[in-house]
Order: sequence, then C-alpha cells, then structure tokens
Amino acid sequence: MKRIPTIFLACVMGVLFVATSVLAQEALQTQPSTDGDIEASLFEVKVRKGVLTLKTKLKNTSSNRVSVRIDFRDVYYADIEDKKKYFALKDAGGQFIAGPKYDDGDGGRFWYKIPAGKMKILWVKFPAPPDKTAAIDFFLPTILPFEEVLFDFDKWDVKKEAEPDLLKLARGIEKLDKKRVIIEGHTDSKGSEDYNMKLSQRRADAIKAWFISTGGLENMDFETKGFGEAKPIDPNTRADGSDNPEGRAKNRRVEIRIP
Repeated sequence: MKRIPTIFLACVMGVLFVATSVLAQEALQTQPSTDGDIEASLFEVKVRKGVLTLKTKLKNTSSNRVSVRIDFRDVYYADIEDKKKYFALKDAGGQFIAGPKYDDGDGGRFWYKIPAGKMKILWVKFPAPPDKTAAIDFFLPTILPFEEVLFDFDKWDVKKEAEPDLLKLARGIEKLDKKRVIIEGHTDSKGSEDYNMKLSQRRADAIKAWFISTGGLENMDFETKGFGEAKPIDPNTRADGSDNPEGRAKNRRVEIRIP
C-alpha cells in the first residue's frame, strides 16, 4: 500500500485546514473561511495507480445561499519541502479530471450555489506525489463568487445594491495579505464584438475604481481585462432561438480573482 502523506488544506481566504493523519482517515480539523460562510473539510484521500484523489466537503454555515466558484486550473498541491506544485490531471480532451463540473470553461470549473446549511462535495484527481514526500499543502484558490456584481444593459456604473457585497469582499482581500487582484469584465452578445470588448473593459475598470475610491484598497496592484462576449456563463438565446433576458443579465458581469 502506498503511503499517503500528511496533507494541509488551504483556501484563498487565507485559512488553513489541517489534516493530522490522512492515512488513518481520522476526523479532520477544520476552520471556517474568513467571511464565516463556507467551511471546508478534506474527507477522503486515495492513491491508486499513480493517481491521487482528494475529496473536500464545502459546507455553507450561513443562513443564506452562497455562490462558490473554483476554477480547476487553479487547484493544486505542493510538496512542503521542495515546494514543487502538482496541478489537476487532464483527460484526452484537455478537460481537468475533477468535479462536479459546472461548465467546460478554461478546462472546467466548479460554480454552484450552496443552500444554507447544505454542502457540496468537490473532488479532484492529481498525479500522485513521489514516495519520499512526507507532507503536502492542498490549495483551493478561487475566483471570489460575487454574481451580484452585475450591470444593466450597455452600462458600466457600479449598482448601489452591489456595494455591500463589494465592501465585504474588499475586507476579505485585506485579510489575505495579497498584493494582486485580477478583475475580468464580461458582456452579453448584443452589439458588435469590438464594442462589447470595450464595454467589458470599462466594467472591469469601474470595479477597480470602486475598490480604490470606496473599498480602501488603494495600495493593491489591480489587473483589469475585458473579454467582451467571449465567455458567457449562461446562454444569451434559448434553444428555439428566442432571446434569453435572464441569461444575458448573468453575462453582464465582472469576476474577481486572487492569484
């Protein structure tokens, strides 16, 4: 039987989840994320035929439904001693071998709304660590899930109703002790590709400006990028070709990522 190293589970919110004896499958010690909404616990670890499988429970401990997004491309573990990183395995089609999968964007991503008091199980397959490895860090870096940062059609001004969530996010970023924030803007498919590219950049820049002027993050290094209509998260039209206003509204958004 292959020895399984001790594993430490960390998330982008800066909290460490410690597994003291994964091989013995003991209860794992967990701490809630910075905002107190999501509690993560590593509950299953297997090594078979050179593949390491990690399963994590993501529990919503709040009284509200919480949206959680994790791009599988950003999930990795690292050997604690030599710091070498190991990313999720891919299949023949270039998709990460992980789930559950919300969509195939960027190789696949986890993006689900977890009801209050409920949990969702996330699993990922990696190349197994070398036999000499004694302990690893398991990281779940995530795009922080604020779907409420949406925009009206052809607009890029920040909605007043989005500001409480943005302020909460700003305080969470401060606690990370990180210096870089990536803000990505998106649009629906109405209008020309060139116009939508510029509009999406304006949306990303508007969130950056809000973080600096109102969120108190003037010392942060922001990177903004507009993707136009290229990365929808919901169809802009229905299967019969008719317009899908709900889908378009979701696509007029920004996404915030902490690398």
